[in-house]
Order: sequence, then structure tokens, then C-alpha cells
Amino acid sequence: MKIIHISDLHIGAKLGRHSQNADIKKTLSHIGAFCAAEGADLLLIAGDIFDSYNPSGESEDIYYNFLDSISAAGTAIAIIAGNHDNHERLCAPAGFLKRHNIMISVNNPQNDYQPFELEIKGEKISIAPIAYVYDGQVLDVTELDSEIEAAAAYSAAYSGVIKAAAAKCLAPLKILMAHAFFAGAINCGSERNIQRGNTLLADASNFSGDFKYCAFGHLHRCQKITENAYYSGSIIPVSIDEARHPKKMILIDTAKTAADGGIKLIDIPGFSIYKNITGDFDKVYSEISILQNAYISVVFTEALNIERQDLILKTARDNGIKIVSQAFDIKTLHGAGDMNAIEMSRLSIPSLFDEYLKASGNEDETLSIKFGEIISRCEILTETEKGGCE
Repeated sequence: MKIIHISDLHIGAKLGRHSQNADIKKTLSHIGAFCAAEGADLLLIAGDIFDSYNPSGESEDIYYNFLDSISAAGTAIAIIAGNHDNHERLCAPAGFLKRHNIMISVNNPQNDYQPFELEIKGEKISIAPIAYVYDGQVLDVTELDSEIEAAAAYSAAYSGVIKAAAAKCLAPLKILMAHAFFAGAINCGSERNIQRGNTLLADASNFSGDFKYCAFGHLHRCQKITENAYYSGSIIPVSIDEARHPKKMILIDTAKTAADGGIKLIDIPGFSIYKNITGDFDKVYSEISILQNAYISVVFTEALNIERQDLILKTARDNGIKIVSQAFDIKTLHGAGDMNAIEMSRLSIPSLFDEYLKASGNEDETLSIKFGEIISRCEILTETEKGGCE
């Protein structure tokens, strides 16, 4: 039996104000084509289907069209809900899911997870589907004296949930799906903190031996946790820095052992470039002039006049480049000028704005006055809010 493991689709994700759905749609299409070409029998999706609790209609359309294309090729689908997902909404279309041989597990307050029992090509398989579990469901950590005690107790309690699910599995071939942060794993920094700020980690070595394969979700970097337990990682980068970690899906052949090539990491191609750019106008302009279809974050080390700003924006737009963020390194601007970094740090916000106007060659006093008025209004609102909280 051939199984594909993916996770963290994050349909509807945005970088800055820019939707990533076009890239997500292309990536899912590639995964679907790979499943069909490989003759995959089962697709595992280990949580975080959507990026937000209330996904848009466009995001849901992408998701259900993907499921339809996978099931039309004869591949069964098993899904667990992640910490980003609306658990009730995922399993709402029960009729559609049943007709398409799609199984979904969502959070169970009693931690009583029933296995999915399947028979594929005469081979029986049990899947223990542990959707995202809130730490308060397995343990009252406030009653423990230290973080070390809390971490140990959480790991034991979470492992108990998994072992209970494994005991209900009927087939000798058992697969685990779980959405959590396991000990020994490395995050990318773009994941949301779960399990009390990621201080409570489960030890996968306590239970991974009970399964043929463990399919984990939540962390965005593809990585091995034990010999048969993997995070597949997110299917696209959900931050620019995350793009340095290659995206993968995992192919499992149940007829082989892990040592004999039963677990293979398969590259997922990228459909956009992700890049941080720092420099003066000439450097930034030269780099974006040769880029196509990119998400970029820019830090300018010199002030720009209006004409240069417009040229940057026009070039980016013409080349399909999405500027996720844009900033100025004010210390670098004055590093060799009239004022050192320490002196700059002592200035008020309006004075810093005045220095920026001078550096950019803009002597329009009305801009400085308007900016001062805005800062004054913000300070008044902040003081009002503080007073209301006391």
C-alpha cells in the first residue's frame, strides 16, 4: 500500500496583505498529480487545513476541489483538524465526505479517539487520528510545582491518549496521525505557540513503536522525530524566512521497512520566490528588476524621494512581485551623517520624523506639523485607554 503524508496546507494564508492562495492552489494541484501518477492508495493530511478559523469562500473552494480530485483518482483520504482549524466546520459536510471516502477526526473533549478502519487492496489498516488536543484537556498544569514536572506530566498524559487510541485499532497495520509539538523537533518560528507556549512537549519515543508510521502536523519544517515518525512540514512557506527550508511530502510504502526505503521524502516545487532585500535604492532596484513572481521584504538603507518610491512599486507590480513589508534602517541612514545611533535613539518620534525628512531632502514643514498632530492624537487615545483599564 502506498501512502502520502502532507500537512499544514494553510489555505487562505497571507504574506502581508497578499493572498498566497494562487501558490497554494498550484501546489495542491502538483500533489494531486503526484498521487495519481504514483497510484497512491491513501492520503494523510495532518492538520491546519486552513490558515484561519473562518476561511473565505475562495479558500473552501480550493480545499473541496482538491479533495474531489484526489478521491476521483481512487485515493482514500484521512484528515485531522489542527490548531488553526474550525473543527466543527471541517466535519460539517458529512454526506460529501462519506461519498468521497474521506475520513475526518476533530477535537474530542473526552480524548476518546476512535480509529479509522480501512481495507485497501485486500490489506487492512487502522488509523489512530489524534486531532489537535488542548493542553487543558489532558492535564491541569497549574497544580504542578515546576515547568519540568508539568512537561513530564503532559508528555505522559498525551502519550496515554495515543496509546488508548492504538489499543482500539483492529488491524495489525497501524498508522498514527497527530497534530502537536513533539520533543526533539525544530520549529520555523512562523507556527503559533501551542501547549502553553510550546513548553509542554510530548515524547514520541513513548508510543511510536506501536505504529508502522506516525504522521505529524503543526511544525512547518520537514523532519524526522523517530525512525518511523515524521513531520511533513507545510506545503508552502508561510513566512519569507521559512522559505529556506525545502518543502516536502512523504511517501510511505507499507510493504517495506523504513531501513529498506519504505519512507521517502519527496520535493514539492515552489511557484514563487521568497526573499529579504536590504540596501540602498540602486541595490534594491537592481534586484527586483530581475525577479519574477516573488514575495519580498525590503529594508532601505537610504531615504527615497517620491519618484524613486514610485519606480520601485511600478517595477514590482510589472514583475509580479509582492512587497510584504518595507522599512527604513534609520540608524544606517545617519550612520555616517551628523548624528550617531545613540543620539538618534534619544530623539522623540516627531524629531525622528524630522530627521527622516531632512535625509530625504524634503523640507516641507507642513508634513512635520501634520505628523506631530497625529502623534498627539495617538498619545491622547493611549492615555484614555489606560484610564479605562484602571
